[in-house]
Amino acid sequence: MAQAASKTGGMNPCQLALVAAIVLLGAALPANEQYVKADKALYVWSASTAKPTPRTSNHAAITRNDDGLADRLAAFCKLHGFSRVHLFLGSAEWDWESQWKQHKLDDEDRMAATFKALRGHGLELHLMWYLNDEPNDLSNHKRAVDLVDTIAGFNKRHPDSRITGLHCDQEPDTTEAYASLKEMFELVAARNKELKAGLELGAALKPLWLRQDWQGRKVFQHLVDALDTATIMAYSNNPALVKQLAAPLLQYCEKAKKHAEVAIETGSYNAAPEETFTKLVQDEPAKFLETAAALAADLAKAKGFDRLAIHDYSQYFRALYGVDPDDKHATPAALFGAIPSDGALPADKLPEGAAKFTGKLTGEVTVVGRTGLALQVSKAKGSGGRDGETLEDEQVVVYAAEPEHERWIASLKAGDEVTIEVTAKGEKLQIVKLTAAQKKAARQDG
Repeated sequence: MAQAASKTGGMNPCQLALVAAIVLLGAALPANEQYVKADKALYVWSASTAKPTPRTSNHAAITRNDDGLADRLAAFCKLHGFSRVHLFLGSAEWDWESQWKQHKLDDEDRMAATFKALRGHGLELHLMWYLNDEPNDLSNHKRAVDLVDTIAGFNKRHPDSRITGLHCDQEPDTTEAYASLKEMFELVAARNKELKAGLELGAALKPLWLRQDWQGRKVFQHLVDALDTATIMAYSNNPALVKQLAAPLLQYCEKAKKHAEVAIETGSYNAAPEETFTKLVQDEPAKFLETAAALAADLAKAKGFDRLAIHDYSQYFRALYGVDPDDKHATPAALFGAIPSDGALPADKLPEGAAKFTGKLTGEVTVVGRTGLALQVSKAKGSGGRDGETLEDEQVVVYAAEPEHERWIASLKAGDEVTIEVTAKGEKLQIVKLTAAQKKAARQDG
């Protein structure tokens, strides 16, 4: 809408009326649809909230699509309406010697396959990088130029996997570092122009930089002048304060004929409670989606606004669904709501004397997992001597043996009364077969 608004000067009254009608129609959409339709970017550091991030779930695992992590990211983005991802690539401190200096990337062919697939899902790829782990360490800042060569070469070799932009996340807070930061951005921009690489260059901006004076101007103005775009980390759980934090950047971008993202926080790492929406996401997800949609619509009234950005993937995913996106069963089918996880199931050791039970159990479902369910048994009928009596009045865990069984389990909820045919295998109860009605429920859930 920001781009459309900048072009209305040449419209006739009928065209303006049509634009106004479209805006009103969008405002009339349900909050969930407004949220999905809003242009949004997503910060992606890894697929796990664990610290340190497991190697099987870090950024490299996503770019290789290990265990389908990139496929799941694409599915999540499509469900939520994200159109851009800031996907972490690495840092000069750790990757310059082995990769950027050589103008190459590790596992390039697998990365290209992943990026091609992500682009096929309509996602614009901006690779996120930083210089050194210590934010105020701008030593070797000229090494960033080699990243431009690296990505330009990648795009030439893999045009169907094209990387759209580079997003820097180096955030110094000492004035001694600002000159090197500015020069780094200028050198990267010059190399981008020299190579005709066509990369959109952006960076995350600290709110401090919008207030702080340096060399006769605000810090952020020096940096924006060297970039194509910027993202203000407007981290607050108060939408009015988010807009207030973003205003100076949006105003300057309009004047400079540039555009900016406004980022909000949904995680708890390094964030005070008043800086993040994480509690709202966890406790009232529908209200958060409504808040995000309204915030994006309000910000879009500024011509310098590009889109809303959400930080960050793994924490946002966990707040919405209760599991990390690297969980093998973490495939969301709705915008929010707990995804059943076997981790919620109670201990599954069979009562003594029930290790040979085969028959039918009747009872109330107490916990639904992904591949199993907990059942408070009211009746047990089967072979194995007194096994049935042993199981009555016990809470047991029953596991699926086939994908169809998992789909049936997914159709259940706590409190359901069920009768299920099971057998004991290796000290665990396993489903033998489903009834016709249970098969029908499994098909509907699938």
